[in-house]
Amino acid sequence: MIAARYEQLQKMLGGRSFLNGSYARHTSTTPVNDLDVFWMLPDSVRRLIIEKRIKPEDLTIENILQDLATALQKEYGGEAKVVVQPHSVGVYFGAKDEFSIDVVPAQPTDSSLFLVPETALRSVRARRLIYESRSVPKLRWIKSDPKGYIEQATSLDQRTIGVSRKAAKFVKKWKRG
Repeated sequence: MIAARYEQLQKMLGGRSFLNGSYARHTSTTPVNDLDVFWMLPDSVRRLIIEKRIKPEDLTIENILQDLATALQKEYGGEAKVVVQPHSVGVYFGAKDEFSIDVVPAQPTDSSLFLVPETALRSVRARRLIYESRSVPKLRWIKSDPKGYIEQATSLDQRTIGVSRKAAKFVKKWKRG
């Protein structure tokens, strides 16, 4: 089911996305209830940034997220609820805690890094307050290395002969319990 949902999203986004987060690092616990996906901004937006000499950090995210949400709602129709969040678009299948995909816009940089909306720097409590409020502060874009994080997690797991990944899953389950 997860592979099918991700494949459908990949097709809809024209292959301009990749998995991120615990599922990509193989540290998600079962049942898997969400996928974190980075969506690379379209070339048209990237050209606009270059032509107008807009710093990617100065992009306003609201229009980007609304356009993405509209496209996702058209793709999924009534089979999913699409919700614009301060830094991403959530696609919820079934009950809100059943299964979801969180699509975060990302702007590739000249290096292997990406610029993403900055809520990742905030605590879970602070993010929750932003989500629940009606007034969303202007978000900055920060550098992130999601592919590097995945490589580091894989390397650590290989060096520890699988203990690292199991420990991460154990801590997550323990924290929830």
